[in-house]
Amino acid sequence: MKKQLLLISMLMLAVTFAFAQNVNVPKVVKAAFDKKYPGAENPVWKKANTNFQVHFKKDTKQQAYFSPDGKWLKTAIVIDEEELPEASVKYIQESYEEYELKQAQKIVTNTGKTSYMVILMVDEEKVKLGFNASGEYVVK
Repeated sequence: MKKQLLLISMLMLAVTFAFAQNVNVPKVVKAAFDKKYPGAENPVWKKANTNFQVHFKKDTKQQAYFSPDGKWLKTAIVIDEEELPEASVKYIQESYEEYELKQAQKIVTNTGKTSYMVILMVDEEKVKLGFNASGEYVVK
């Protein structure tokens, strides 16, 4: 029995390593990240289509996107419900009253556009909603 558990554990570990994403991030992208977010903790890089996504912590959990030439594209910052626009909170309360807010993010783009995204859950059902800077619902 112990040998079977060890074998299963080793197999699971091998599969995990096989599917782990080894991302080669260009120096220009890392330099742009370091300049924009000095002191960021625990950066974890992923490939996002042709761009690069980095998850990190700087005061709160964040994820930023950079083009292959190092241009910052956008950042999603985890926020508290109290930081959402009033109109979005009202919409959620009226339309999804039985759902629990799991995460809220403020998204800021390189053009200065701000939007919000929330993840709501009830039982096993997960819903993502998008809001503009004024808190108006724009996408599910």
